[in-house]
Amino acid sequence: MNLKYAIYTGVLIGATLIQGSASAQNKPGGTRPTATAATIPTAYTNTSINYIRTWEPDMPLADTSLVTSSDRKIRQVKQTTQYFDGLGRPLQTVSKGISPNGKDLIVPVVYDEYGRESYKYLPFVQQTSSDGKFKSDPFNAQSIFYKNGLLNPGVAGENIFYTKVEYEQSPLNRPLKSYAPGNSWVTRPIENRYAVNAVSDSVRLWNMGAILPTSTSNYGAGQLEKNVVLDEQGNQLIEFRDKEDRLILKKTQISSNPGTGHVGWLCTYYVYDDLGNLRFVIPPLAVEAIKGTWAINDGIADQLCFQYQYDVRQRMIVKKVPGVGQIFMVYDVRDRLVFTQDSVQRAKSPMEWMVTFYDGLNRPVMTGIYQGKSTRAALQATMNTATSLQPISYIASAKADLALYSHEGNSSYTATNSISMLAGFDTGSSGVTAMEINPNAAGEHHDHKCDESFAQYTNISADAFDIYVL
Repeated sequence: MNLKYAIYTGVLIGATLIQGSASAQNKPGGTRPTATAATIPTAYTNTSINYIRTWEPDMPLADTSLVTSSDRKIRQVKQTTQYFDGLGRPLQTVSKGISPNGKDLIVPVVYDEYGRESYKYLPFVQQTSSDGKFKSDPFNAQSIFYKNGLLNPGVAGENIFYTKVEYEQSPLNRPLKSYAPGNSWVTRPIENRYAVNAVSDSVRLWNMGAILPTSTSNYGAGQLEKNVVLDEQGNQLIEFRDKEDRLILKKTQISSNPGTGHVGWLCTYYVYDDLGNLRFVIPPLAVEAIKGTWAINDGIADQLCFQYQYDVRQRMIVKKVPGVGQIFMVYDVRDRLVFTQDSVQRAKSPMEWMVTFYDGLNRPVMTGIYQGKSTRAALQATMNTATSLQPISYIASAKADLALYSHEGNSSYTATNSISMLAGFDTGSSGVTAMEINPNAAGEHHDHKCDESFAQYTNISADAFDIYVL
C-alpha cells in the first residue's frame, strides 16, 4: 500500500467531513500557481561571528581532543555550530557534512527592522561547502538549491522557499497572517483575528458548585477576549478567554454556514473554581446533550465530562475521565505523587494502590503495589507527617532468559532458563565468569532507602508490596 497516498486520502476525507457539505473533494489541478518571491536578503559583509559549536560523538572516546579533531568523520562525531549576531540572536545553524553527499546543512535566519522573524527560510544543503563554517550568502545559496531541478525535481517552478508572517502594527506584535512555503499558499494564509465577545456569541457563564457546575446566564458583551483562527480553507477555530487568560470556551467550525452561538460548532467549555483550578471540562457531546436547559446531571457528568478535585495545597487528588471511575492521588510533604489508585484497583479485595518510592534527590527509585484497606484520606494524613528515610528490602526474582550485552564486572550470572552472550560481551583477557542455569534460583536481595517514613503507618511494611525496580 502507498502510505503517503493513504495519508493524503485520509486528510481529504477529514476535510470533507468538517466542511459538512455535499460538494466534491478538492483535487490537484495540475497547474502550479505563479508567485513572486520577496527580495533575497543581501550577503553578510562581516564574517567574524560569535558562535557555539557542539560535538556529538557516536563512538567511545576518552580524550576530548579526539572528539574535536578535524580528522573525525561525520559518522563518528557530529558537529553543529550556531552563529549569533551582536545582540545574541541566532543568525545561522550549520550542521557539518550531514547531508548524504557530505555537504553542510544550513538553517538561515533573518530579522526585519523590528527584530522579528517575518520570513523563516527553509533549511538547505550548501553544495559547495562541507567545512561547517559560517556561510556569508546563505539566502542566494538557498534559492539556488531549491531551484536545482536535479536536486529537487518535485519543486520545479516554485519560488516561495520560506514561511511569511505578517504582524499587526502595535507593540503587541501579534501575528495577523501566516503563509506556508510554496506558490500554492501565497493567497491562502492562516489568519488570526482579535476581538472581544459579543452578546450574540452566547458564551455560557459557569459557576462551580460543590460537585457539579451550574450556568444560569451568558457572559456580557466585552467580558472575554475572542481569538479567531481561520485556516487555509476559511474554517474557524475560536477561543474565548477571561481576564485572567483562562480558556473558557473553544469552538471548532463543522458547518459551512455556522451560527453565532453553538449551532454549527463543536464547543468545549472549561469550568474553574474560585481559586482558578480547572474543575470541569464539558466536551462537545456533553454540550449537545445539555444545550437548551444548560443543566448537567450525574449521568452526563459521569459519562461525558472530565472532572478534577484538589486539596488545600492546590494538588490534584481526584481525576475522572468520561466513562471511567475516579483516579485517587496521594502526595508526600514534598508534593511528590506517591500513591495512585484507579477504580479497578479500588474494586479488588483487598484494595490495591500503586506506590512510588523516591530518594533524597526526588528521583523515583522503585514502584510497587500496596494491598490494604487504607482510604485516600488516611494515606494522605499519614504522608503529611512522614519525614524520615525508610529502608525497604526485597528479593527480585531471578530472570528466566538473561541477555548479556556487556560485562558488568560480575563473577557469575544466573538464570532459570537461558543465558545469551550477545555481541560486545567480553570478560577481558584474564577474566573468568561463571554462567549457571538454575530453575530453582532464589533471586537477588536488594536494599534501598526511600524518602518516606512508611513505618509511621502500621498497615504498611516492605512485605506488603510487590516491588518493581525502575
